[in-house]
Amino acid sequence: MKKRLLTILLLIVFIFTAFSLPAAAEEGTGKAYTYDHNQNAVAVPDPYSVTTVLYGENTGFNKPADLVHKDGYIYVLNSESEATVTVLNKDYTFNRYIYLTKNGEPYQLGIPESIWIDVDGTILFADSGKKLVVRATMEGEVIGEYGGPNNEASLTSEFTPYKVLTDYLGRLYVLSQGEYRGILRFTADGEFVSYFGSKQVQATAAVLLDMMWRNFMSDEQIANSVRYLPTEYSNMTIDELGFLFVTSGSSSAKNEYIVKLNSNGSNVLEGEKYGDFNLGSYNLKGYSTSFNAVTVDEDGFITVADKTWNRLMQYSSEGELLYIFAGQGSAVGTFSDNSQIISIDKEIVVADSVTNAITVMQPTRFGLDVRNGYLLYQKGLFEESIQPWQNVLDAAGNYEAAYIGIGKALQLKKDYKGAMDYFKMGYSRADYSAAYQRYRSQVMRDVFPIAMTVIMVLAVLAVIAFKVYRKKHPKTEKPPLDKRGKLAYLFYTQIHPFDGFAEMRYNHKGSVTISTVLVFLWFLLEAVKFNYKGFIFNQNEPQDFSIIALLATTVGLSAMLCLSNWLLSTFFEGKGTLKNVWIHFGYGLVPMLVAGVIEVILSNLLTQDENFFIYYIGIFGAIYSVFLILIGNGELHQYSFKRNIFSMLASLVGVLIMLFVIFLFFNLIMQISEFATSVIEEAFYRFNVGF
Repeated sequence: MKKRLLTILLLIVFIFTAFSLPAAAEEGTGKAYTYDHNQNAVAVPDPYSVTTVLYGENTGFNKPADLVHKDGYIYVLNSESEATVTVLNKDYTFNRYIYLTKNGEPYQLGIPESIWIDVDGTILFADSGKKLVVRATMEGEVIGEYGGPNNEASLTSEFTPYKVLTDYLGRLYVLSQGEYRGILRFTADGEFVSYFGSKQVQATAAVLLDMMWRNFMSDEQIANSVRYLPTEYSNMTIDELGFLFVTSGSSSAKNEYIVKLNSNGSNVLEGEKYGDFNLGSYNLKGYSTSFNAVTVDEDGFITVADKTWNRLMQYSSEGELLYIFAGQGSAVGTFSDNSQIISIDKEIVVADSVTNAITVMQPTRFGLDVRNGYLLYQKGLFEESIQPWQNVLDAAGNYEAAYIGIGKALQLKKDYKGAMDYFKMGYSRADYSAAYQRYRSQVMRDVFPIAMTVIMVLAVLAVIAFKVYRKKHPKTEKPPLDKRGKLAYLFYTQIHPFDGFAEMRYNHKGSVTISTVLVFLWFLLEAVKFNYKGFIFNQNEPQDFSIIALLATTVGLSAMLCLSNWLLSTFFEGKGTLKNVWIHFGYGLVPMLVAGVIEVILSNLLTQDENFFIYYIGIFGAIYSVFLILIGNGELHQYSFKRNIFSMLASLVGVLIMLFVIFLFFNLIMQISEFATSVIEEAFYRFNVGF
């Protein structure tokens, strides 16, 4: 009796546990990630979970080449079946087959690659085998066959269609293999109109160099040289507004992996880079993204399939990467060949021709929160969009887009200070700059009257105090420069470099201490720049800060340059000693140090649009410091202008040689260390094993 009760109790516990735990298929693959501002991959919760996996042997399709959704039905194009099309109901159950016929006889496509339902309810097929676009009724009767363009341009490439679709006017858009001139546009009757959305050749350094050499080639050499042609598109779809979304392979520029073409054939998508940033390498071969399918859902979110590792990537309607998920594999939620994808409401349907399966995925709680955050903001419901983004951060604190989303909502609520904090956490410097500009204006409006009053009062008091001081302490003549201390020469050389450096050398008024302090101030200034330059202009990461590296690139570089200059001065009949070279170099750093301090201050006060102030101040300081170092070097060694320039260039070469020797030395030390370590390990090993 006890055993029976125990068995029943265990059975109840098992059933309860089984029903309380979610199925593995509903949990996604656990491989989802996105990229942060440094293009480092960061894990995020699964944005989509698998709800249904359809297999061809159970559902009636075979090796799906393409699929399309229309009026509640899913039309699956079979690549290996007597039935050309398998029609599924909205709940993904089998509805019927469509067999193609022509004039009462069976009609077989050559290599069917694409299917589309036209606005008039007819079915279009891209047949690369027969090199035709075929039109058929819903009953399967072929009523049209369209070949490629019959013009002079068509002679250079054969019409081999692999993707066809129509817009709301019934015009046909066709992608053809090897066609670099763009998408072929036809009338509804199949008459060729024009090429559409042509791509441009990417202007790389190799292309520009080759174009330059062509100016010196003969016509025969040009004819036999390499032709630079735009890459062809890989797939396309169209949204409800008539925009064409077209994908490309890895040979295109990253900003052309996905393009959104308007009626003029111009790309209106704002994204700068698409694809996976780090796909790794194998056998010295680097992998890159190659999109082979694209779909746009009812809310404008763009989902693309990457055939490199069978991953899916989803972007916002503006081209911002949301997340990357799925991938290569045989488990639920992974694919062997994500050949085609479509969107049905919020669901994503993926066809895998290798496994003969169709996978249906729907957004998880995390995916819905990301979508709602974007959509509510786009609808102008800024305050309502904050909560979904907060839910995203609760699930994934490293999801930077959520910080930016909250920041944008707060900015439109005129909470500029709060927006700045979130933009900073989301590393969006452009948005931070815009919020800071408004915050600065807001503060200035509140503080300006009081600040100006205080400034004017202080100015009047300063003038009065100066006049009182001058009455009690009349102005006296300054003593000659050579009667003043060494510090006076530092300031004098900045304004009168020729006379200043000449007198300093003649009167021996240079100070090693002052010069050393100036060099170390350079080190401190670079450290301050690294850590305290304004967020808008500071691309550095705190974890990358290294005192040793900073010392080497400031103090160490200064020492090597001065040593190189002194050593080479013997070849150029220079008059200066190493001590004087160090002094003159340190004094020449002053303008750069002053400009650096101003840069740090302004970087915390100015916006991104005012960057030119910081840029030109830095350029001026660097140029003036180089000028002072050159003048100081020439006056110290008594060089002519040409010899002075040549000696400084030779000094830079000397520094490079020193760096090379140091590199060889450390490399030798590492090899000796590794050899000694291996000898000691071998000795201990032989001692332990006894031989």
